[in-house]
Amino acid sequence: MTDLEIPVETTTEFLIRVALYIGAIFQLTCILAIIVLPDKNADEPITGKNLDLSDHESWDGTTSIPTRHSQHRIRRQDKKKRK
Repeated sequence: MTDLEIPVETTTEFLIRVALYIGAIFQLTCILAIIVLPDKNADEPITGKNLDLSDHESWDGTTSIPTRHSQHRIRRQDKKKRK
């Protein structure tokens, strides 16, 4: 068998490797924070000028708490009205 020489790692290669590990740890921390931490706005009541709750009524006539998707839709409709 032939002996294969592994080249010595340069300082630049070492810094790149360390930076990649730090970046990966940061990304995992951010993903875990999104999963674990609760939404701050979930406890606050929804307020707005033209808040129409008719879209959020359930089948038995009671109003339910709007979901994140419907809040986005309301904001998008408000933006269209302003244009």
